[in-house]
Amino acid sequence: MKEAVYQNNAPLLKTAVDELLRYETPLPMFERYVLEDMEINGVPLKRGAEVGLFYISGNRDSARFERPDELILSDRTIPC
Repeated sequence: MKEAVYQNNAPLLKTAVDELLRYETPLPMFERYVLEDMEINGVPLKRGAEVGLFYISGNRDSARFERPDELILSDRTIPC
């Protein structure tokens, strides 16, 4: 029975999994070290500085997602 439900809803399941990963990010952030002096969006970063990437912030970006704070399992398109 479960297999029939999964097979009949494969596109919905993929969308739902992508949306669940976006909404409830399993890895909220990771850190890296700057390898060489650089600038990103006008912010200077010095070699050796520790920087963090917050996935949860990007996954709730209203410029990329319509209604970013809502869990929409059925029809949300996850931009790449």
